[in-house]
Amino acid sequence: SGARIFIGGNWNNNSSSSNFNAGDSVTFDGTSNPSTITGNTDWGILTLNNSNGTTVNSGNQNIFGKLNIKNGALTTGGLITLKSDQNGTAQMDNIETGSISGNITLERYLDLTAKDGWREVTSPLQGSTLQDWKLDGVIFSGFIGSDYPTLGFISAYTYNEPSANGVANDGWTPPTNITNPVSATNGHRIYFDSLAYTLTTSGTPNTGTQIINVTQNGGAGSPDQENGWNLIGNPYPCTIDWSKLSAGDRNNIENSIWIFNQTSGNYGVWNGSSGTLGVDNKIASSQAFWVHATSNTGSVTFNEDDKI
Repeated sequence: SGARIFIGGNWNNNSSSSNFNAGDSVTFDGTSNPSTITGNTDWGILTLNNSNGTTVNSGNQNIFGKLNIKNGALTTGGLITLKSDQNGTAQMDNIETGSISGNITLERYLDLTAKDGWREVTSPLQGSTLQDWKLDGVIFSGFIGSDYPTLGFISAYTYNEPSANGVANDGWTPPTNITNPVSATNGHRIYFDSLAYTLTTSGTPNTGTQIINVTQNGGAGSPDQENGWNLIGNPYPCTIDWSKLSAGDRNNIENSIWIFNQTSGNYGVWNGSSGTLGVDNKIASSQAFWVHATSNTGSVTFNEDDKI
């Protein structure tokens, strides 16, 4: 309990009935051969520091704290899950000289029992769709493939800045099908019932430099003008620090971010030095947020070092 374990070779759990609790911290630091992971295991902090690589061969690999890829290639076999519950959400830390290939599963626990309403969310995994969230119990309506496709109330939107054309509310765009993709390039506004959800998506995680292009079709202006609003998402399965982005990373956009606070029904803002309604420089995993572009050729560049 509380011990750190270092593995120079392979990890094999032969139990067929339960996961083995690997404790707080396990590091694969072999130097001569690749490492393998076999069998169901619950990890706290799983660190990969074997330059020869680490491959998951079998079993459910549940990470409750942090996946830390320092060195070597991790091959997931589609068997790694970043867990999330009322106690916290697992993170995939800054990838240093290593890499990751294969799918992972990402959980995001949301306790929304206090109040139903809109939330703005995203997925940092490639291949995610609205269907993933439908399978998690989110009730969709108003479009093809939803639970109630003919209902007049549309429960999901993205935001298309060019469609605003001088009227900000005109930028809201409903899905065309439940199979529409979910990605960090365009966050989603979803209506949730007053329940506790564990949103689950599977796919390849975004890694390395991520560039999200944003637009401003009405000319430059102050933050309260009708054009230039772009709803984007945190591109990584990890909390990121907006203050770590350099001026060059924020190309033709303002320094502020806006995040919707459902309890108050309004947006909190972080202006680079202070925040309102609980919004600060930290953008949580799976969080969608707003930036305001000052040009039609704006962009936001995220890097691994922006992770917390």
